[in-house]
Amino acid sequence: MLETYLFLDIDGVLNSREAYKEQYKGKSQIHVICPKLVARLNRIVKELGCKVVLSSIWRFNGLKMVQDKLDENNAEFQLIGRTSIYGRGRDRGEQIQEYMDEHNITAEQIVILDDDSDMVHLMPRLIQTTFEKGLQDEHVKKAIALFK
Repeated sequence: MLETYLFLDIDGVLNSREAYKEQYKGKSQIHVICPKLVARLNRIVKELGCKVVLSSIWRFNGLKMVQDKLDENNAEFQLIGRTSIYGRGRDRGEQIQEYMDEHNITAEQIVILDDDSDMVHLMPRLIQTTFEKGLQDEHVKKAIALFK
């Protein structure tokens, strides 16, 4: 069986407008991750046994900082890498494809969690969330279904 990879955005996936209201009473915060949304991501990673690659703008903060924030919020996985920090002006799908090419990964091996839709040719592998709510149970089911 082929290995599976999950390309992870943070804002709009592991945080949301609802999480800001609930956890921070609407106060402005940076680098927020919601433990309830991480629990949903944990289910996907566990079910698929996938490796997680950071494709979020958070990748500019470094993997250690992001992993520490994930760990603080009960992540049960380790980030294995990040998409290029030099591809800032290109579509996210192109940045993901560049990572896939470098690591010999095919589109059939991936799922993308993101609230944006700039995935170009990788749109069929996108599970699109919203900044309003972030990762929901319906997204978990769709991500798992891509490989069933």
